[in-house]
Amino acid sequence: MMTSLFSASGSARGEVFALADSASVSFSPAFHQLSLMAVLAFFAISLAAIIYLYRAQRRIASPLAVTMLTLLRIMLVGLVFVILLQPTLLFTHKSFSNGTLWLMLDQSESMGLVDPQSSPAERLHWAEALDLISPKLRPSHPDLHLAALRCLRDEFVAFQRPLATLSGETDPAAVAQFLTPLNQWHEEFSAEISDTAMDAAIASHGTGAMDSLADASRVARAGLSSGSAASSVRDAAAAIDFGLVLLNLDGAIRQLEVLAAREDAAFLASQAGNYELRSALAKVGGMSRSQLTYQLLTAAPARDLSRVKTRALVKVLPAYHPRVASIADGAQSVPVIDSAHMQNTLYAALSPMGNSTNLSAGFQLISEQTPSSEPAAVLLLSDGRQNTPGDPAEIARLLAARNVRTYSLLVGSREVSPDVAVEQTDAPDWIYKNDALKAAALIRLDGVAGQTIKVDFLRGGEVLSSQYVTPRSNQETQRLDFSDTPPEATASSAAFEYSVRAAPVAAETNKENNVSSFRVAVKKDKLYALLVEDQPRWEFRYLSSYLSRDPRLKSQTVLLKPAHVSGVARTAPVMASAANSHVEAQLLPDTKEGWQAFDFIVLGDISPTILPSAQQQLIAAAVRDRGATLIVIAGQNAMPQSFANSPLADILPVSLVSDWAPDVLANHRRAGFHPTPAPEGVASILTQFSGDTDSNSAFWARVPDWYWHSECTNAKPAASVLWSIAETASGAAGDVSTLSAAKHRALLSTITVGAGRVLYLASDQTWRLRNVGGENLQDRFWGQVIRWAVGNDLPAGGKYVRFGANKPRYSQGDPLAIKAHVLHEDLTPYENLSFDANARVTAAATRNATSPNDVLSPDSSTQRSIAHFTETPSAPGYYSATLTNVPTGTVEISLSGPEVERLLNDDPSIESPAQKTLSVMVMPAPNLEARNTNTDAAMLHRISSSGGGAFVDAPYLDILLAHLPAISHETTTVSQFGFFTNPNSPYTRYTHLTFLGLFILIVTAEWILRKRSGMI
Repeated sequence: MMTSLFSASGSARGEVFALADSASVSFSPAFHQLSLMAVLAFFAISLAAIIYLYRAQRRIASPLAVTMLTLLRIMLVGLVFVILLQPTLLFTHKSFSNGTLWLMLDQSESMGLVDPQSSPAERLHWAEALDLISPKLRPSHPDLHLAALRCLRDEFVAFQRPLATLSGETDPAAVAQFLTPLNQWHEEFSAEISDTAMDAAIASHGTGAMDSLADASRVARAGLSSGSAASSVRDAAAAIDFGLVLLNLDGAIRQLEVLAAREDAAFLASQAGNYELRSALAKVGGMSRSQLTYQLLTAAPARDLSRVKTRALVKVLPAYHPRVASIADGAQSVPVIDSAHMQNTLYAALSPMGNSTNLSAGFQLISEQTPSSEPAAVLLLSDGRQNTPGDPAEIARLLAARNVRTYSLLVGSREVSPDVAVEQTDAPDWIYKNDALKAAALIRLDGVAGQTIKVDFLRGGEVLSSQYVTPRSNQETQRLDFSDTPPEATASSAAFEYSVRAAPVAAETNKENNVSSFRVAVKKDKLYALLVEDQPRWEFRYLSSYLSRDPRLKSQTVLLKPAHVSGVARTAPVMASAANSHVEAQLLPDTKEGWQAFDFIVLGDISPTILPSAQQQLIAAAVRDRGATLIVIAGQNAMPQSFANSPLADILPVSLVSDWAPDVLANHRRAGFHPTPAPEGVASILTQFSGDTDSNSAFWARVPDWYWHSECTNAKPAASVLWSIAETASGAAGDVSTLSAAKHRALLSTITVGAGRVLYLASDQTWRLRNVGGENLQDRFWGQVIRWAVGNDLPAGGKYVRFGANKPRYSQGDPLAIKAHVLHEDLTPYENLSFDANARVTAAATRNATSPNDVLSPDSSTQRSIAHFTETPSAPGYYSATLTNVPTGTVEISLSGPEVERLLNDDPSIESPAQKTLSVMVMPAPNLEARNTNTDAAMLHRISSSGGGAFVDAPYLDILLAHLPAISHETTTVSQFGFFTNPNSPYTRYTHLTFLGLFILIVTAEWILRKRSGMI
């Protein structure tokens, strides 16, 4: 049946050619002013020769033959004249083809789920959309009118978005062009109001809603009438009270939502014994989301009621050039669809696959494969789950700017599925021995309101503690804190596996996300931190206190201009060093060894007079050669602008030049600016205030404006920009949504320098993060900075050879980046060394949602991966290797090579063989689809809103299709017939052949005439 439906729909490409041909002739004379006399002389001689031959041949031939010969000779001269004129005959062809309709289909694993929690009303609407229930059974359909009004509302909002950019110039034609689609919208809106009033249920109980709709129509009509008399587009738009129209329309929609829900419940109650209805509800209740999508796309619903504007896909496709983009982990497209095989294409594109949903990739694919001049529209059918980096709404907005609008359809139930998930665990990668581990977990509790959930905290297989949570709502997230003091280990570094496990609940279908594990290393050696500042500004006071409280650090501060109390003698100055037992110091290190004793260096607003070039070179060497981390915080007095053309400037992530206009900087000091994640910083640890994407976005939206930044914000090409400077809502234009734009407005940037890293913060106002939505984001940020900084730590090995991985935990398929630092016995860098990294799986990793004891199961496998180290050119003694295709499980990494093995064996600081190896965890690739299986209507609504389209639920696909824009594409082609046009064109060859044929014909005719006349 479906095959016949799509076969009857006509050409899959949907092209309608309307020829609008026109012809014209152009000339490009070969002669010019200098050769005109020669051309005239040629024609004069030719004319004289023709006259002479005419007179001479009249004596020997008949007058008719001579006359014809003369005409043929004139024609030959005419052909030469035509060549000299170089005429070109132009034919212009205009063809019109239908625009492209992209069907963007979600085929991720979550689309294969059934929604057992769906409400009876939702199943009723699905069954009606699939014609499983006779339309006559239910004469009143307020939900259909509600869906139509939602579409109209979304379309009206789309008109409002570009108002700020409208022209204020007088242009009656532009005013008429602006108002035409609005008038068309109002006609549809008025017709829908009339149709809505005819619904029996609404006529009886929806008086308030109808009054609000009438008010919205009246306000819109009055505005359009006033706008038609306006002289500019801006004035015409100002005449329409968009806010009041939406206020009334939203009020009517809210009232109709209540009415529609009441009518659904009443109908279901009245038909409780109807076998047809029960069977239909049971059938759709057992369908997966992908099956429901397929049935909706291939159905031709019979509920084409005269009171509701609906269209089936089979009737829509002939008006478009349809293309399909399927999305899961990535996106792929089907270039052209054969109408006879449409249902096969849709079936394949909806077959669930992949471990994640990347809606952004789908929009990016459509953007790349849709030429800027080609009209198109996007119809997205999805459950709305976006669980990979990127913002699909932003790409949809960019497509809308090209007049490619996005329409979204939510497939699946809006009801919350019972699910308890350990959404995120937050714990340090390492702690110092005898310190207490402090960890936190975000527990997502969906559909379990009132139930008590047990959450266990485990080390290995031992339950350390248990907590109980009882959510009061059906969608709630709670943060739980845990602590543990790991047992003391004999080695200088040991690692422990921890797990947070939530007990599953009844009816929970997804138990894979009930447990989350993490690994914590315990070390004997603390990291040394040095904070240098000129005066005690707010950032210094906060950081000195924060760093001194961190048990992983041994911090020292050097305040160059401390406050002095009269009458109190100053203590003797002490130099900052690893041997200094006090927190405060008064003198900076003055040797290479002194600076290299510190792992973590923070420079505040100090000047080059305090930190001369020699000291800067020592700091650069500590970063480049020793692998230290440098943090530079800009200040209003000297840092970093006073360090131009200095050794410090060479290692900063930004160039010390400014392209800020003075008035913009002044405006930022007066009105403020907004810190925002840069495109390449979205996934960085330094932008994560929360592990939950939505919560993190909410935190960033609530971050208060800052009121000062350095003018040095131009990031170097090798730098990464993590935060950028965006304008406030009332500020001037300052788009930082693109990578190139963010590079010029770098608020937080990083760069790798040799073996170390440098972080630059272009403002000293992180104190404004102290209270954002009730949370201290300043503590979170600097905690993440420390975690980022110690990522350079090399935990394995000893005095001569140290090595480590870039992180302790990996997902399957991730490359393992291994770094090693090798020294001679005299502690000088060991260069030109050849050795390998070896990875051996000691225990296989498996997923198990209920038993952390099974996270690691013994495996006799000796699978190995080997990678060769290469020396880092800018950092003597440092080497790097990348291990790929490492199997899942606990992976032991060791080094092999004659010289490096000798150094490890002869190292007196190595107490046990375990120090010669490094253990990391490689877990199976995470199934992001299993983390949260609920639909996300808010995401789809945001996408369609940004994309200038409309959004409805799955049962109303036919109503959404009726609101798709009619789009066509005009193609103009020009054909040229001439002697000297494109030599590769067939029309040029046709012209040459025609000329040659005429020439041969004339010459042959002349020869025959002369032959018959006896002149040969």
